[in-house]
Amino acid sequence: MQHRIIVVLVGILLVVVLALGSLVVALAWVYRGDNQQKQLSQAAPVVGVTHVFIRSQSSDVYDPATIQVVRGTVVTWARVLLFAAMLSLGVLLTACGGSTASPTATPSATSPAPMTVTVTLTDFKIASDQTQFKVGVPYHFVVVNKGATEHELMIAPPMTAGMTLEQIDDAQLFEAPDIEVGQTKTVDYIFKASALNGTWEFACHEPGHYEAGMKLPVTIVA
Repeated sequence: MQHRIIVVLVGILLVVVLALGSLVVALAWVYRGDNQQKQLSQAAPVVGVTHVFIRSQSSDVYDPATIQVVRGTVVTWARVLLFAAMLSLGVLLTACGGSTASPTATPSATSPAPMTVTVTLTDFKIASDQTQFKVGVPYHFVVVNKGATEHELMIAPPMTAGMTLEQIDDAQLFEAPDIEVGQTKTVDYIFKASALNGTWEFACHEPGHYEAGMKLPVTIVA
């Protein structure tokens, strides 16, 4: 979503730059056209002609920058361009002003702050200050190894006879691997509705640790 907003803002910025550039060019042309029109008023004061020849000291100069649209009024292409640039810029600013109201509605859609859960690993036990978790709620797991050996933590189905570590790895919800002695690792996780259909536990599947009792049942609720 943020990436999409950045792309839109960049596009709007480019359009604004182009519109302002066109406006500057148009103003320059208007200034040039006004000077030429003053010369025309002196050289050819009669209105009603389609094209005007200006007599200079060197040669005749044909000026196509003027067109006759209404008898008695001479309009330059520069003025037309200026009007179009100002109109485009006004439409763009109106659109931008109308779109600024939408971001004010987004805070209600932001996710709530994650709930911190501290899990302590020792030899060979798992302790947690929370063992029931709700679907859709963001959790911030802080896993601390207070044991004398390396541990890991995962939420996975209970290991039954015949199951392999590969099957456990495929079925686990999340894992904090290779937590060295005295080390702390964090995991951010949101439980999905599909987890309601399973049975889960905190577990360490380092060799021999699970068999020594490093597991703790957890409950997932809607």
